[in-house]
Amino acid sequence: MRLSLLKAPTLVLALIGILVSSAQAQISKTPSAQQAIREMGHAFNGQVARKTRAIYMPLQKASPEGPGPVSRDIAYGPDNRNRLDVHQPAAGSNGGAPILLFLHGGGFRRGDKSRGGLIYDNVLKYMARNGVLGVNANYRFAPKHQWPSGPEDIARILTWLKANAGKFGGDPDRIFLMGHSAGARHVAAYTFIEKFQADGGKDGVKGVILASGNFRANIKRRVDRAYFGDDASKYPERTTLNHLKGRRIPLFIVVAELDIPTVSKASAELTAAICARDGRCPRQAKIAGHNHLSVVYHINTADESLGPVLVEFINQTK
Repeated sequence: MRLSLLKAPTLVLALIGILVSSAQAQISKTPSAQQAIREMGHAFNGQVARKTRAIYMPLQKASPEGPGPVSRDIAYGPDNRNRLDVHQPAAGSNGGAPILLFLHGGGFRRGDKSRGGLIYDNVLKYMARNGVLGVNANYRFAPKHQWPSGPEDIARILTWLKANAGKFGGDPDRIFLMGHSAGARHVAAYTFIEKFQADGGKDGVKGVILASGNFRANIKRRVDRAYFGDDASKYPERTTLNHLKGRRIPLFIVVAELDIPTVSKASAELTAAICARDGRCPRQAKIAGHNHLSVVYHINTADESLGPVLVEFINQTK
């Protein structure tokens, strides 16, 4: 039977089967890692985070470096956390390389753009290897810096990129934003709440990748209170899912098979809302065999479950 004759649910299931088979072929290249990740299941806590880092740090030590120079701890704003790293692709882009700006996770209160030059650097190394200028940024932390410090810092970074990206071989008119976990929440807020956008939205951003983000603020969650504050009346205004009438831009929504259930639910809610808004759905991926952290930690290893489709999204989005 031709795919065009399949009913919609059947077609979706068929495509999911193809994607899962492809992902399983990729994760089989790091079997010990995937066995350990699966044994932890959907749980997410400090112990799971430490175990996941311990799995991927050695893999990243053995992974390829980027082809170009790395410039570290460049100031883009006045705060000590307003620092970024630039990972350049191979020489010869002549200022025309697309740019990926990546924001790490950490529950709004912790984390860093580079753990030993390995974790999170791995995303930008992979991008540089594939002709993309990688920018890895820190941002201000809660509770000292609360809402809307995240999107404000993104606007600062984009203003810096507009003025400086060409010096590193990047095209400031072809920027892609990617955030993971809390970083994805900051990226989503910047993307959809237009008052935060640099230069009135003329910021060069062409596409957005949201990996394992929770896009609904919930005062019952301690991590949310640290950033969004203690006033429940302000939470509707600070929930990104309530601002989807804003900017329309190519989206890629990513979750892990073993992600935190509330994250998977929020990502599905965002996807459904965009489908309804636009009459067509954004690009989506559910990464088999990975958890909330390994969904990005595995990039630039032998497991290419996510990396190639990120590069494809960037190259195909004009």
